[in-house]
Amino acid sequence: MFRITKISVHGVRLNFISNSDFYHDEILEDYKHFELNSIKDSNLDANVFFQIMNDLKSFPINFYGLKEAKLIKEILTDDLAEFSISVLDDSWIIINGMSGNVIFLANPDQEIYHGYSTVENLSVYHMLTDMIMNILTKKLIKKKIFSVHAAAASKNNAGILFPGKAGSGKTTLSIILTRLGYNFLSDDYPLILSKNSTFEIFAFPLRLKVRPDIIEQFSEFQIYTRRKGTRVKRPYIDITEIYANCLTRKAKLKFIAFPILTSGKSNYKQLSSEEALQRLLPCVFDPFPSVQKDTSIRKSIFEIAYSLVRNIKCYDLFLGKNHSQVLKTVDDIFDNND
Repeated sequence: MFRITKISVHGVRLNFISNSDFYHDEILEDYKHFELNSIKDSNLDANVFFQIMNDLKSFPINFYGLKEAKLIKEILTDDLAEFSISVLDDSWIIINGMSGNVIFLANPDQEIYHGYSTVENLSVYHMLTDMIMNILTKKLIKKKIFSVHAAAASKNNAGILFPGKAGSGKTTLSIILTRLGYNFLSDDYPLILSKNSTFEIFAFPLRLKVRPDIIEQFSEFQIYTRRKGTRVKRPYIDITEIYANCLTRKAKLKFIAFPILTSGKSNYKQLSSEEALQRLLPCVFDPFPSVQKDTSIRKSIFEIAYSLVRNIKCYDLFLGKNHSQVLKTVDDIFDNND
């Protein structure tokens, strides 16, 4: 039996249709801070259909039979899920993963997004959320809102953006700041609203996918995972359940800092606009299929990124192991931008 879950994400309504209670429950858990099951009409609906199948023979397409792929790009999302993207005939995008047990069929031009899987687990859900982010990215950019692979926090309604790829330290940084009094906006894909030469950060508070070494650093995370009975290697953790009242909905962007892990002391260095743009572009052109394919979206994102680094001060933020020094360094950047 198919269910429909409706979620409003900053003016874009996501309609998720699936026969899997497991994935519906995960979607509701991740998007619980947004408006759920809204009945408001919207001309920016994003529709995702995801079906659990009995076996591979039930899939509507055999990925391994496709021979004329014009683009194949390998993407390693984590140690459990590896998938490839093929663009066929400049229209259909086929995403294959988990040894052929998961397939997504996407036609961004016709806005058709279907997924099929023989398994229900968090690794497949991680692929599903990547697809949903791809769809939302395309919809939100029409409202001058774009996503960045970054953490985001705020202090006194002034926001900070910490762009970075996996392993850059942005998750650790967002936890350190949140537990020491900053407000939480996002750990992975905050949304940026561009209006003239000013920018606002909108919260995108999905659960954190936390590595074991991060859990070991923070006793409250260890207590949380034990209480939840979580045994997977990289559990999803809701930071708003650990730090009460930490979430804020939006903040005016004050500065951008690119986290860099270091064995030395925490420090920072201001960047030129050109240096900042080089660091920012890989974080705004993440490998979402519709962004790769749609040149108008790429152009819009580039223009916003260029405007960001021209109007907002940017820094390299070197993160040492001493958490109090990390906090002091971020506070120092704040003081220098008053």
